[in-house]
Amino acid sequence: MTVSKLITLLLAVATAGLVSCASSKENTISKVNVYNLQSKKGVVSADPSISFEQKYYLYGAVSNADVAERVGNYYNVHWSVADRTQPVKLVLSYRQSKTGSVLHTKEVTPEQIKGNNTTQISITGDEFTTNGHVTAWKIALLSGKEELAVHKSYLWE
Repeated sequence: MTVSKLITLLLAVATAGLVSCASSKENTISKVNVYNLQSKKGVVSADPSISFEQKYYLYGAVSNADVAERVGNYYNVHWSVADRTQPVKLVLSYRQSKTGSVLHTKEVTPEQIKGNNTTQISITGDEFTTNGHVTAWKIALLSGKEELAVHKSYLWE
């Protein structure tokens, strides 16, 4: 095999690899970071990122009423879609400790869709105080009525 044929073969393989990478864009929920903000009382930890996260969620809360409004469960959803021209929405379905098997839902429709997206969904304030901690949850990425991706807690049935 000559050098020119070898170079042509290598370029063809590399081009095929790039084409397959470009077309492999999927509809995914890659990760969900869950944070449970319990109170203004400081969290004791050797890891400074733990106390930073609590301070981040409480930033700007001055009064006890402000803190009470922010106490609850936060879900930071990392997701992406292949077709960014179509509107999508994230639907959080969840159960809470004081309401038992009652299914609650929250919907968020992002305005701008980029390559990789992060959307925060929270259960805080009266909703959290009245119904309690979230015990099981499922997040679905929807386009119209079509379910594109799902991520759920291990307690979800």
